[in-house]
Amino acid sequence: MLQFGMPTLIENHTLEDNIHLCQNLGLKFIELNMNFPKYQLKNLADTKKIFDLASKAGIYYTIHLDENVYIYGFNLFVSKAYLRTIKKTISIAKKLLPLQNRFGNQSMPFVINMHMNHGVYMTLPKENIYV
Repeated sequence: MLQFGMPTLIENHTLEDNIHLCQNLGLKFIELNMNFPKYQLKNLADTKKIFDLASKAGIYYTIHLDENVYIYGFNLFVSKAYLRTIKKTISIAKKLLPLQNRFGNQSMPFVINMHMNHGVYMTLPKENIYV
């Protein structure tokens, strides 16, 4: 079953504003974007509040990880920090999954969207090297 949702919009100042728009547009879910300060782990950790808001509205969530998540980088301190972020995000997603099962498609897994960084180019006098 195909379902339509929306990303959190930066011009909407609160989650409630996003939920209201989602409802008015007849959409099924909101993608919580961790690039925005309001949707960082410390704010998403209050799952009861965000769960209750969505439950009342009859919608569910997906999560978009921060664009800079770089779990396969050479700097182990950085990659481990991002890996901890992903693990914590998964624990939050598990608590939000009942919303999807209730208002969405129970046969689908919870969606955590992640963009993979392609690496970096090193510029040399005669060529670029992709690392």
